[in-house]
Amino acid sequence: MGLIDRALGAIGYIRYKDGSHFNLKRNANFLGGDKLKIATNNPVVSACISIRAQILSQAEFYIEGANGEMETDHEVIELINNPNPLQSKQDLLKQFEWFKCVFGYVYQKPYGAMGFTPDYLYNLNSGNIDFPDDMLSPLMVDKSEVDAYFEQNFKYTDETDKVRLFKLNSIIPFYDVTNGLEATEYGAITGKSKLDAVIKQVSNIGLVGDAENVIIQSNGREGFSGGEKGKLGSSLPLDTDDKNQVESKLINSYGFGAGKRRSIATNTPLFWESYHIKHSDLGFEESIATNATLVREIFGIPNELYSAHKNGATFENQKEALIGFVQNVMQPVADDLANSWTSYFELEDTPIKVTFKNMPVMQHTEQKKADKVLRIATAYEKLVRAEMDTATIEALFDNQGISITNED
Repeated sequence: MGLIDRALGAIGYIRYKDGSHFNLKRNANFLGGDKLKIATNNPVVSACISIRAQILSQAEFYIEGANGEMETDHEVIELINNPNPLQSKQDLLKQFEWFKCVFGYVYQKPYGAMGFTPDYLYNLNSGNIDFPDDMLSPLMVDKSEVDAYFEQNFKYTDETDKVRLFKLNSIIPFYDVTNGLEATEYGAITGKSKLDAVIKQVSNIGLVGDAENVIIQSNGREGFSGGEKGKLGSSLPLDTDDKNQVESKLINSYGFGAGKRRSIATNTPLFWESYHIKHSDLGFEESIATNATLVREIFGIPNELYSAHKNGATFENQKEALIGFVQNVMQPVADDLANSWTSYFELEDTPIKVTFKNMPVMQHTEQKKADKVLRIATAYEKLVRAEMDTATIEALFDNQGISITNED
């Protein structure tokens, strides 16, 4: 690493071998750097976010009716299911999770006439957002300050380099960890990226991949060493007269054929050496595994799911791990979407809800509930046949933490 690279590294700037750049101290681009490119090009980060995005894409949104029923025949639900001409609901949700995980926040932009359900809904690439340098203070103490703050514009440059200005009150913001963690003029309306916490581990994984590629290219390379076997060195040729005599005998007396110089004489033995380095001796797998564990944990991916995604294998506890991941990690993400849409579209009286019950693995949970009810019912029936009174039976179940009076 040169003097310039060390100086830039001290301020959080990293220059990678592929020419890309990254700055730890900014949310988006810096001197051509791109967090999204870093994430999509890294096998571990890409796998972790892909798992999250794939599961989120299976969420089903609905309007909760007066009696708790699921209603999908609603204009907002239709918008969510068909958000724009280029994306399905699944595509929108996958892209949403990618942007949120990579940048720490994502804005959704509805398009349509004021006062009506929007015609389209898009995710804005957070890396293409520029905030004004003179942002108003986020500490607002009265309504006029609130109105003035959300009337501010930010600049968005789309993939065709077309610049658009959007007001803060026209977008729906979402944050990964939370907003307001960075002491910047726009920190209150942006979130901290998970990548910041493991950027060195992500870099290590990439560097190991580069090193492994170099080692693999050494396969099949060979040469000769002089002196004692296994010791590198150079061999000096014999004196000219001695060398010519030896080579003449090798060529003419031992059948190598006149004029065919297929031999060389040296004054020390030469030994064949393979320049191939054993992959197992370099510790690449251990290094990647150690760094991958930290990356996987920061994204909340259970090892069972990551291993199955990587190897295509099925594990006995994979199903339980997936259920736990859906319920404890992805359900809150989906709930945040539903709650934010409910607020933006002013549907508090008939809020948007979300469920993952349509996923095949979640049927396993429903089956477990049904099996539990069946076992309780069977045990209850046997106790009744044994002429045990109802009060005693209920007390027995209650002591085991099982309620038989309020079962669904």
